[in-house]
Amino acid sequence: MSQHPSLALIGLLALAACSKPAANNGAASGSPQPAAVASAPAGNPCDRKLITTADMAPLFSEPITSAKALAGDPQSCVFETAGFSSGHVSLRPGLGHMSIDMILSGKTNQTVTPLSGVGDRAVWDATLKEVDAEKNGDLCEVGVIGPATSGATAEKVGAICSKIFAAG
Repeated sequence: MSQHPSLALIGLLALAACSKPAANNGAASGSPQPAAVASAPAGNPCDRKLITTADMAPLFSEPITSAKALAGDPQSCVFETAGFSSGHVSLRPGLGHMSIDMILSGKTNQTVTPLSGVGDRAVWDATLKEVDAEKNGDLCEVGVIGPATSGATAEKVGAICSKIFAAG
């Protein structure tokens, strides 16, 4: 019987850990949310027709076989080829400035080079074949991975973010 209080305490702790915090009803929380996040359009860049399979095709040396939402991430979509290559596109309102600052500070352990002509600021990660760019506080991330990605240059990947920023 001495185990029951311990089990009850463990159960309460597990329940507390899984509980969601109360909704913010406008009271000060210590960390203000960017206004752009509250008014962000619904849907990922593919659903919103900001980017298409034809836009991503130059990054791959084989045809894209599917374009779909990225499971668990309502702000991203993924393009896949039959040969195990893929590309992701994300548009995250209100997170551009902070994200680019973090990448440039070295906190993300990325080796990047500045990429001019894309948004307000952009960087190219040659290892990840990824562009991270910001414009008006919004973050655009485009990256590819796999054996059929030899066409993914900084300029071509950056052009995807430029197109998204121009449409948005």
